[in-house]
Amino acid sequence: CVFDASSNLLLFSSLVGIKVVNLLENKVVRVLGKPESSDRFLSLSLLRGTAGKFQHTAEGDQDPTLACTSFNKNRFYLFTPREPDHGGGGE
Repeated sequence: CVFDASSNLLLFSSLVGIKVVNLLENKVVRVLGKPESSDRFLSLSLLRGTAGKFQHTAEGDQDPTLACTSFNKNRFYLFTPREPDHGGGGE
C-alpha cells in the first residue's frame, strides 16, 4: 500500500484493481485498472514529481504517476491523470 503526500489517500491493490481510499471520509474515491480485470497488481509506487521542462503545463503543476507491476506479466503499468498524446498533429 502507498500513501499520497498529504496522507489522506491510501492506494492499495485488490482483486478488482487498485483502490484509492480517502481515509478522512472512509470512502473509495476511485478504482484504477478496472478494465485490466485479468491482471492482479502487486507492487505499487507513487511518483510525486512535477512535470518535466518539455511539458506544456503551468508552473508548479503536480504530475503524479502510479507505477505498478502485475502477477506473471513481464511488463509494468503507468497510471497518470494526463490524456494520451496521439501525436498525429492533425484533427
